[in-house]
Amino acid sequence: MKTNKNRYRIIGFMAMLMLLIHFNCFAQNVDKSGSNYTSIKLIARATSDSVVLRWAPAAAGGWEIANTLGYRVERLTVEDGMEITAKAYKTLVQQPIKPMPLDVWMQYAGPNNKYSAIAAQALYGKLFVPNPLKSDSLINLRNAADELSNRYSFALFAADNDPITANALGLRYVDKDVSVNTRYIYRVFVAATTHGMAFDTAYVMVETLPTKGVDYPVGFDFRSGDGSIQLVWPNSLNSNFVGYYLYRSDDGGKNFKLRNQVPIVYAQGSGQIQTENILYIDTATINYKVYTYRLVGITPFGELSNPSEIKAFSRDLTPPPAPVLSKPKQIAPGKIKLTWEYKSQPSDLKGFVVSQSNSANNNYRFITAKPLAKNAKEYIVDLGDDFEAYLMVAAVDTAGNLGFSLPVLATLTETPVPMPPQDVTGKIDKSGRVTLSWKPVSSKNIIGYRVYRANDPSHEFIAVSGHIHPDTVFFDSISLNTLSQNIYYRVAAVNSRYQYSEQSPILKLRRPDSNPPAPAVISDFSVTDKSVTLNWHCSPSSDVAIQRILRRTENDSQWAVIDSLKSGLGKYVDLKIVPKTTYYYSLVSVDSSGNVSKMANTITARPYDTGKRESVKQFTALYNKQSKSVTLKWQYTANQPARYWFVIYRKTNDNDFVELKGLKPEVYEFVDSSPVKGSNIYGIIVMTADGGQSEMVTQKIDVSE
Repeated sequence: MKTNKNRYRIIGFMAMLMLLIHFNCFAQNVDKSGSNYTSIKLIARATSDSVVLRWAPAAAGGWEIANTLGYRVERLTVEDGMEITAKAYKTLVQQPIKPMPLDVWMQYAGPNNKYSAIAAQALYGKLFVPNPLKSDSLINLRNAADELSNRYSFALFAADNDPITANALGLRYVDKDVSVNTRYIYRVFVAATTHGMAFDTAYVMVETLPTKGVDYPVGFDFRSGDGSIQLVWPNSLNSNFVGYYLYRSDDGGKNFKLRNQVPIVYAQGSGQIQTENILYIDTATINYKVYTYRLVGITPFGELSNPSEIKAFSRDLTPPPAPVLSKPKQIAPGKIKLTWEYKSQPSDLKGFVVSQSNSANNNYRFITAKPLAKNAKEYIVDLGDDFEAYLMVAAVDTAGNLGFSLPVLATLTETPVPMPPQDVTGKIDKSGRVTLSWKPVSSKNIIGYRVYRANDPSHEFIAVSGHIHPDTVFFDSISLNTLSQNIYYRVAAVNSRYQYSEQSPILKLRRPDSNPPAPAVISDFSVTDKSVTLNWHCSPSSDVAIQRILRRTENDSQWAVIDSLKSGLGKYVDLKIVPKTTYYYSLVSVDSSGNVSKMANTITARPYDTGKRESVKQFTALYNKQSKSVTLKWQYTANQPARYWFVIYRKTNDNDFVELKGLKPEVYEFVDSSPVKGSNIYGIIVMTADGGQSEMVTQKIDVSE
């Protein structure tokens, strides 16, 4: 078995201790700004009959000093309504908890505990002592700092993986004097003060409840390699574990063997980007043999999780030899014969597949629905209306691996004519300007189009211009002073070999008239505080295309088009209105030639105002324990032109609402620096200069301090 040594380093970081704290930490009166401050990280695991505590200083220097001073562990039993004070804590150990002396340690851990041996070497191994600080001994000083960091890391790594080692290091305590369904607060601190280092006090709160075993690691998966299997699992979803054991079964899950003697640990070096997955590569596999793997997580308490199990296999990823292509030959219009040689045929060859592209280097697509036979040596390619294409042949084995040949260029000497353009449409404006458009012909060798015109569909169509038009939109000008009401167009596609397609189906266009349609008649209208509804009799003219709704106010000198409707509709609701504003409405009818009718009769409408305004949105209240203040935030979008402002109210306990502050419209935050202890209900109202106001929006917050 091979392991990826560049990917993993066996380094014991106490990352899990930082991630699993379940209670707010209250600091001692120490200076945290300097480099001589060290916090203590504390976690706990509670069951119905015991509580296990694990802790460690967050820095190597703090660990070295705390080993000498020792730790004290205290406990407080939490009861409803009690006041938590320093005197309420009970000391659980009379003497400071320190690392065991080496002789006691070895007798306690035994000679075969590998984690205990690692930790003992880290703590009691021969120290590196630098010379006095001189310019020529800076390297020695740096080496000493690196050695201490390594000792610290390996010691914590060993403590994470073995409870016995954690006890021997003085970093673990089991409280068995507990009652079920009871809440406790534990605190751990360094037993004495020192001028060289300041330590914080660590707190954690637990509840003794019946517990089950440790859940299995999630997201365990694999990727098949050639003679190897990559086993992966997400680091972020398994943050409760500090390491992993991996087992493999070669007999369908009957017997399992451990693959790693040292736990697999996720280690992120300084300045490295955090990876999403943890990866283990098993290189001792036989392709297509199914193996059963089990992944077991290790918690910071040295507990082993239930196993996560998958079945995995490696597979053949080696492609077969590539075919050698001969020069393609055209055998019929649009048909190319492609031949190749294949001398060394592997035993697992399945056949051949052919691919095609318009580029030599990319965008190839398979043109064979399934692999050709193993003895195939040629294939007929249909290029359709393409003049040339790049072709490749790949040998494919039974595992699906592909061995591609070099590409060859196939060129047609006889080419088919293009397909005619489809969906030709057009229109004529009142000045006689014609706009034509059509769908582009899908062939890649089209260079443009020719446009033809006639005054009668039975006459010969004449080209409008003498050049090939490169676009699918074409403009023409015709005379409107003629007895012919209609004009006719056809379009042909031209390819790069100047072959013309058949002409498209005939497009018939009607020359526009100059007579406007008759006007519509507004028959009725109604108003509310939010809308004006119009009803009318449509224009009797048969060629009406659209109806334009017109509106203006007393201050407008011009009518504005507020909407356009299709012909036949006789009702419109205007929702974009301002209450207490007088509006004038009318409409005009426009025919298919763009002629505009006279305006319909004008009506006058004035929506009324209910005085109700839009309330603020996303009104929130947040209490800050440090500043003992409440911060209010909200959002508001004005839907009326009148000037507006915000008014803040507060209701405390059983009292009535009292106005606190009026705020300008550009202000969306308010800080109440003197909230009352107990229940505080805050309200906000939008006031407008025209006498309107919104409904009050409220937020309740309880102030406990």
